[in-house]
Amino acid sequence: MRLLRAYEFGGEGLVHRILDKVGHSVQLERLLFYKEGRVATVAVLETGDRRALLINGKTDATTGSGEDMAQQVMVGQMPLLLAPNAESVCVVGYGSGVTTHAVLTHPIRKALTIELEGAVIEAAPFFEAAALRPLSDPRSSLVVEDAGTYLRSTREDFDVIISEPSNPWIAGVGNLFTKEFYEEARRRLRPGGVFCQWIQTYSASPATLSTVFRTVATTFPKGQLFYVESSGDLIILAAPDRELNLDRAAMSAAFSRPGVAQDFARIGVRSLQDVLGAYRGRLDRVAREAGPGTEYQFSLDGGPAFPLRVSPACAWRRDESFWFLGMFLPCCSL
Repeated sequence: MRLLRAYEFGGEGLVHRILDKVGHSVQLERLLFYKEGRVATVAVLETGDRRALLINGKTDATTGSGEDMAQQVMVGQMPLLLAPNAESVCVVGYGSGVTTHAVLTHPIRKALTIELEGAVIEAAPFFEAAALRPLSDPRSSLVVEDAGTYLRSTREDFDVIISEPSNPWIAGVGNLFTKEFYEEARRRLRPGGVFCQWIQTYSASPATLSTVFRTVATTFPKGQLFYVESSGDLIILAAPDRELNLDRAAMSAAFSRPGVAQDFARIGVRSLQDVLGAYRGRLDRVAREAGPGTEYQFSLDGGPAFPLRVSPACAWRRDESFWFLGMFLPCCSL
């Protein structure tokens, strides 16, 4: 399914680049971990040097030669480049732990990870080689709970909130793509805070993506959009109370931190220009030009169900050395 979506977005060339990065192995898959948890079934599969975390049979994270490493690192690193003085960070969704590790490469005081399914944490030791045991860091804490429920009940505020849940059709996850969740996240952000949303494009129709853009933009209209080519994922970075400018000087200073630069280097990102190469445009413009999507925004009060269909109408095109989301983004420049 990921390769099908990559073909629709980037054509044959993007598919070949993904295959080159993932590689191939004659080794058989090995089941390393399996547990039926409270809300989901969790498994860990190994094929060669690729390890995959599966939630209800769907791959949610990969490490080693897996296709998700770049996305996991970028989601943790990007908001901290734009909020270099952040002290408190909330990460929604643990996955392999790579994103929480990325956050901890910055000089923050606290990183809170919220994970819905406890079995995901039980599987964490199988990803230690890539995630480097982020929960053992004294700055790190964990809550096994629904993220929306936790944010509504806590009095704690954060400088950065990163929402990296599983796909919205997974039980207990769809509410993390609603306007109510985004409004709650906005209330929990400190002045000058940054919100980050990961969006998986595979198995999502153009109408679905349009609706996600529009729903996020209602609460965070000043956002910026980035695209992770190796996995075909989108990252939204936004601030509720200000224009979120891409300050090259501040971003460069944060990028140059030894732990940060090392984390980026393992996904082939060697410079700030490599990071900015993923930039795709302003969220408000993308949401406006994406069209109406579904009839409503995603909402807990009568909003539409997530449309689970894949459409070939959405395609990436090559234009002026950047890849653009053809039906959503005109040519943009920094």
